[in-house]
Parts: sequence; structure tokens; C-alpha cells
Amino acid sequence: MNNGLQRVRPEIAMTLLALAFLGATPPGASAQQAQAVRRAESTQNGYSPGVARQIQDTHVSVPYARSADGRLQRRGSQAVSAQPSSSQRSHNTQTGGGFANSSPVRQAAAQEVVEYYDDTTEAAGAPPAQGKSLLKSNQKSSSVRDERLAPIPLETYDDGFVGESAGDCCGGPTCGGCTSCQPCGLPCIPICDRLWVRGEYLLWWTSGNPLPPLVTTSPNNTGRDAAGVLGQPGTQILFGSDDLDSGSRSGGRITLGYWLDPCHCWGLEVDYLGLEDESADFVAQSGGLPILARPFFNVQDNQQDAELVAFPNVLSGRVAAAGSGQFESLEILARRMLYQDCCARMDLLVGYRWARLDDQLRVVENLTTLGTSTGIEPGTTIDLFDQFNTKNDFHGAVLGVSGQWRRNNLTLELLMKLGLGNTRSQVLIDGGTTSVTPSGMTATHSGGLLAQDTNIGVYENNEFAVLPELGVKLHYDFCCRWRASIGYNFLYWSSVMRSGEQIDFGVNVSQLPPGPLTGSPQPRYLGTTSDFWAQGLSFGLEYRF
Repeated sequence: MNNGLQRVRPEIAMTLLALAFLGATPPGASAQQAQAVRRAESTQNGYSPGVARQIQDTHVSVPYARSADGRLQRRGSQAVSAQPSSSQRSHNTQTGGGFANSSPVRQAAAQEVVEYYDDTTEAAGAPPAQGKSLLKSNQKSSSVRDERLAPIPLETYDDGFVGESAGDCCGGPTCGGCTSCQPCGLPCIPICDRLWVRGEYLLWWTSGNPLPPLVTTSPNNTGRDAAGVLGQPGTQILFGSDDLDSGSRSGGRITLGYWLDPCHCWGLEVDYLGLEDESADFVAQSGGLPILARPFFNVQDNQQDAELVAFPNVLSGRVAAAGSGQFESLEILARRMLYQDCCARMDLLVGYRWARLDDQLRVVENLTTLGTSTGIEPGTTIDLFDQFNTKNDFHGAVLGVSGQWRRNNLTLELLMKLGLGNTRSQVLIDGGTTSVTPSGMTATHSGGLLAQDTNIGVYENNEFAVLPELGVKLHYDFCCRWRASIGYNFLYWSSVMRSGEQIDFGVNVSQLPPGPLTGSPQPRYLGTTSDFWAQGLSFGLEYRF
């Protein structure tokens, strides 16, 4: 603080102000007073309260404009309330003052305003809020006017939306102070929009449901004991022995998000995806030729065997098999901005994920006896079925990161998420046989062929599982609020149960209806677990508002 200026008497303060403004010392002033004024004029920072009041009282408004490099600069040199008269300009020229060559006090005042304004905008990324003084002063007199600058209008685009800020979101400007991010050539990005909705069409492929051979056929001249038996010459598999649901599947994904703050530091989003039900149906019917059979492994004879469905002069029949699978997932995530600059952003993702994978498999036989060689009255109908269903539910926590890199209208996004939790699996095995004689006598027994009393039931299993997901997307902003995207995703799920893997191919034929079990209790419940994956393309459209 300038002690010399503090000693200036208050009654001559206004005289000192006027003469300091005109760049001269007052006539008749003492040497001590003149020295105090000169010291104040030569000071560039840390003005005493008296000089600060001089600057405030002489300052009315300082308009600014943006230069070619984007910085705010003074427009003109108006640092006082009005233009000086011609005599004042002449006097100031003679004394070294005036607007072209003002006194150091006035030059310091103008410089202080420009420096303060530049420091504020550079540090915060925006003009100062309305009503904030542009002058440095530790103290203010209540009798002095508190002159303030009106806020400078924001740079906007043709449709009136503010460009995205390049500074630190949480420590920088609020929505009303965001400036255009020109270095990356960004289009209009409405940073103040809070909600976004994205819908995507999915074209995905999934790992299949592995099935054992379920229906076979043999050449017409095959003997009865070898008909439909795996490993015999001419035996062909009509259904099974491959993966069910392994083809492409359509689906959809919808994401709803909301930013909790104007600068998109904290956000919440809900994401649901589902694939269409994948199904495979097989039907074969014969009056005896072609030969139809159901293969299995005979544990009593310790060799491959087959149950006939259609064979000349023995049985006519129909066999149908149907399999289906469903997959869906739901996520609830919190987003937290970790890093952001003009062209890049990284978010932390934390939340909860649920996923479900269901499989169903059913095989049905409808048989009619044609002769007495079966030991059953001719014309008797026999209907039997095997049913294998599995349901897997994942519940777990999700941790991930999302990175975005922008250039002009294009944005490249990389996604990594890891889900850790529990998979609860449920297996349903069921089977039954119903026979009706020509006279109408009906008999019903539990068990079909691969589902018998030894494995029929409902089983549950809980196992730790991981569910990671990787994704890459290319976004294109074709207007201010609309964005299109194309992407690829890969999802993996450990420790799931598939219906085809729960089939025990070994059968103890002694328990086939209506006989009692003798020997090894097969088929058994296997409880086999495996992995599931899904991958494919996505085509999306996003709207922000």
C-alpha cells in the first residue's frame, strides 16, 4: 500500500483525481503531495485505496471484442466516462497525457482491467458473471459507485446452441459460460442438454446350444438291429450333433441417460438389450420307410443302440424336435467424468447388471404299432416326450471405462466393462409316455427315452461368474441433436448351463416303460456348465434434449 498517498488530505482528493486524470500535478501542491502522486502513477500493482477509488470513479465501461486468435481485447481506449474536449486533448498532449498518451495511472487502470478480464476468462473458460467488478481492490468505500461490466454475449451457432467447453468440466464454467471448442473443428454440441435416448438395431451371433444326435435314419435295406444306430454303415443324423441357435440373430438395444449437472460430469443411464428368440424345428414322418430312429448309448450292453420310430412292418411314426433360446440384459450405470479436453473424454462406469439366458429343448414321438413283433397289440398308439429346459440369471456389479475421441462430426468411442457376480442356474428335466390300445385302454408312465426317473426333476446351481463386454462405435453428428452410429460389441458370460449339455446319452433300457430299473441308474443329471458369448454389429440413432 502507498503510505505517501495515504497522507494526502481528503479535502484535496478530488483535485488530485482530476489532475491525475489530466496527467499533471496540481499547481501549488506541496512537494510531498506531488511525490505521493508520482509514486502512485508509477505503481503497476497493489494500488492504495485512494488510487483504487480514483480508477473506479473514472471508469464507466470498457467494451471488448474478440481478436483473430479468440482472445478478448479492448475495443478502443475508452477508460473514462466521456471523450475529452479539444482543450483537454491539447493540454494532455502538452503534458504527456490524453487518450493517445495517457498518464501512468490511467494506463495502469486500463491495463489492470484487461489483465483481470483475460485472467478470468483464461482460468475459467468464460466471461465473468454479470455483476462482477473488473477492478482489483482490497477495500471499497460505500460512497463510491460500484461500476460493473455487462456480460458479454456467448458465441453461438446458427441454431443458437452453445459450443462445448474445452476446460475442466467441474472446475470450469457452467452451462451458461461454455465457449466454442474451435481447435477440433467441433460442430454444434448442446452441452446443456441433459437427456439422451439411443436406439440400436443389433445383428449378432451367439454361441450355440450343443446337442447330441437326436434323430437318425438308415438305408431302406438296413436290418432292424442296425437301423439308426450310430457308427453303422449308412446311418445319417437328421437332427442334433451340432450347435443349436448358432446363426445370426436380430435384436435391439435401447439406452436412456440423464446428466445430473450441466457440464456432464455425473450421469445415470439405463441400458436394455434383447435378442430375438432363436428356434429350430424338425419334423419327420414315415409309414415305415424311410427308417426313422432315436439313437442312444445302451449302458446294459455297453454299445450304441437306437429306438425305432418308423420301420417297415413294425412301426409307423412321427418325430418332432424343437429348440429355442433367449438372451436379454439390463444395466443401470452411473457415469463419472475422469478426463476431458477439447477432443477427448474418458468416463468411469459403475453400476449393476442383470442378464438372462434361457434354453428349451423338446423331442416328441407319436408311434403306431404295425405288427406283433413288438410284443404290443397292433394298432396301439404310443406318445412320448423328453423335455430339457435351462434358465440362467446373472446378478452382479459392473465396473468399466468409456473413452471418446472427436474430430469434426466424427466421434470414436471405445468401451470396456467387467461384470462380477453370481449366476443362478435352474435345470428342468421331464419326460412321459402314454399308450392307448385299440380297445381304448390307456396307460401313462413317467419317462420318455433320454428323460427317465433317474434324472427327471428340477435342479439349481449357483456359481461365481464374470460377464465382460467390449465395444467400439463410430458416431456421426449430422445435426445438433441427432447422431448416428455403427459399432461392434463382444460379450462373454462364464458358467452357464445349456439344455443340450444336460442330456445324458446313456440309458439303462431296463427302466423303459413299463419295466423297473435294474442296474446302473442312467440317464443321470449332469449339471454341466460352459461359457456363452455373443457378438455382432449395431446400427444406432441417438437424440439429445
